[in-house]
Amino acid sequence: MFKISTVFFYLLKFKDEFTNQFTKAYYRTNWYRKSLDSKLPDQFNFFPRSYLLSSFINQNNNLFKISNISTENFWDKKLSSKRELSLHNFLWLSLIDRKQEASSVRKIISNWLVYNESYNSASWGLKTTSKRIISWILNADIILDSKNINFKNQFIKSIVVQTNHIKKNINLEKNINTRIQILVAVSLTGMIFREYNNYYEYAVKELEKSLKYLYNNDFFPHTRNINHLFKNLKYLILLKESAVEAHKNLPDYLHQAIDKNLSYLKTLITPENKLPLFNGVNEVSTENFEDYLVNLNLKIKKVKSPIGDIVILKNKKDTVYIDVGGPPKKLHSYNYQFGPLSFEYFSEGKKIITNCGYGSKISKKAERLSRLSSAQSTITLNNESVIKKDEIFNYKNSFKIYDTEFINDDTKIICIASHDAYYKKYGCIIRRQIELNKKDGNVYGSDEFISDNASENIFFDIRFHLYPEIQVIKTMSGENYLIQFSKNKSLLFSSDKISTKVEEGIYMGKNKILKNLCINLSGRLRDNNVIKWSIKKNL
Repeated sequence: MFKISTVFFYLLKFKDEFTNQFTKAYYRTNWYRKSLDSKLPDQFNFFPRSYLLSSFINQNNNLFKISNISTENFWDKKLSSKRELSLHNFLWLSLIDRKQEASSVRKIISNWLVYNESYNSASWGLKTTSKRIISWILNADIILDSKNINFKNQFIKSIVVQTNHIKKNINLEKNINTRIQILVAVSLTGMIFREYNNYYEYAVKELEKSLKYLYNNDFFPHTRNINHLFKNLKYLILLKESAVEAHKNLPDYLHQAIDKNLSYLKTLITPENKLPLFNGVNEVSTENFEDYLVNLNLKIKKVKSPIGDIVILKNKKDTVYIDVGGPPKKLHSYNYQFGPLSFEYFSEGKKIITNCGYGSKISKKAERLSRLSSAQSTITLNNESVIKKDEIFNYKNSFKIYDTEFINDDTKIICIASHDAYYKKYGCIIRRQIELNKKDGNVYGSDEFISDNASENIFFDIRFHLYPEIQVIKTMSGENYLIQFSKNKSLLFSSDKISTKVEEGIYMGKNKILKNLCINLSGRLRDNNVIKWSIKKNL
């Protein structure tokens, strides 16, 4: 029998699909196309630096060389939908030889204007269109380096028409991060064309509203997703730097958001120049972005943890990231992964203990799977997630983190916290303590089960997911496990007389599912109140 909430979910999905199809049909009409026409600007007020676009592209990824492609047949190729979108957003303009390939770019854009004058879903999606507007504006100096007045007018007119399209439909965009991207595109149009200065004023006001919805009072995302901070920061910096060139004033709130987010990001970046995998984050390299910030001469100061309820224990060669935050409210929980007090551990620049990552780049099924707590380096009872599987679509604020303590002295850094995720069902509070020794880099952990009436049928698992390709073998004594993370370097994992085994697992932090290994401590709750474990340097 269907639950009312399930029936409502499918009815809502049907309504959204019907509305979506009706809207697309309307977009294809001449009436809608004419509604986007407005005054043609005389010229660009200024040309923003094309370098500001470089943070959006991996400079090591040469998408293609235009000189090797027929510009006449550029848009005739049959491509995957993902590759097609990457062409239509024009971010690849950051990878071209600006001196040698400018004329080819003009031909490609000229053909695009012919083939895509009217709406089609591949090229006129709000996300794709806003990226294209930004890319065209930031490369307009070479695109308009021609005496062809007709092309110039068509190009400028298209920017205005596309901006009108995304501005008119921004309220249809449910993803708040995409809304921020759209508003930055609208603001750029308002900067470069004096006739559309009101677009700039509109965009920065709406942008402030959107950020106040997305961020808490400390300017950290309510979603607790670091990648949301990272992605939005790229657009905000682009906006700030362009506003300086255009002699425009940004609201103080936006300046504060940028400064705070830069400090947060600099502090949270891992020794591998990536983001820690908490709350819906996949592997994202920050190395190119860090170089980008250096070239912009931005002065950034690190801040003390916790940041967004992520605690950092750190010495010279070792770093532990611990999530001591509870789940976000329902409106901001769409990417949340249910792994209370999960942690990631790095030694000598290598990730050793990892969370599984978020499977959104793989499939919807992988995304749902990666939201279960057993996919994190954390604790489960009876191999159950901290939520029911049918609550993934109907998420409730279901547990709390409390009694958090931090100890930082001359010899060690300790983080202690408790959560009640299993209290309602099993009457059990879980209290985790993780210590990093400042001198030798050894990590000591303690997981305590606080229960007045533990049933004989409650079993626990404490999982330590190893990063893919890291090997682990049992020592000759049979009591410990050797974690080999490079040719001549290893760590020794130990636990106190508890059943320990190595399991095969999956890692979803990249664009495909990878196999990994997992050290699992398991037992019966009644027999084991406190489980102690350690990860020591194998000298």
